Amino acid sequence: MTIAAAVLLAVVLLVGAGVGVVRRTLAVVTVKGVSMEPTYHRGDRLLVRRAGVGGLEVGQVIVVAAGRPVGTPPLDSPLWMVKRLVALPGDPVPRSDTFHVRAAADDVTPPGCLVVAADNPDGVDSRQLGYFAGENLLGVVVRHLA
Repeated sequence: MTIAAAVLLAVVLLVGAGVGVVRRTLAVVTVKGVSMEPTYHRGDRLLVRRAGVGGLEVGQVIVVAAGRPVGTPPLDSPLWMVKRLVALPGDPVPRSDTFHVRAAADDVTPPGCLVVAADNPDGVDSRQLGYFAGENLLGVVVRHLA
């Protein structure tokens, strides 16, 4: 192998490794519904930083698998939901005249669970679906792309 071929191979391998790191760190999600209006609209593309529950803060917009009851395994190709995080494990379960978490028997969000809300009052969120499993979290929205 010539020096030029070796250098080219090294560059290709480095670029491939860099792409792999980016794909494990970031994702792009397209908004499909209206539940996050007026913040995000159908067709908006969002840059998402993959994260675990430990790196979350209440008020962040997150992406989590839809319809994944706590304790069930994730799907191979889940339907992702964009929602605002309103409670982390150990936080008080939000209760108001307009927001009641479905099937919330305790006053505190259980371990491994998240409470999420749509920005649009007509959107589907923890009011209808209950707790979301933290293990089904894709990540945190970091930027609106378009």
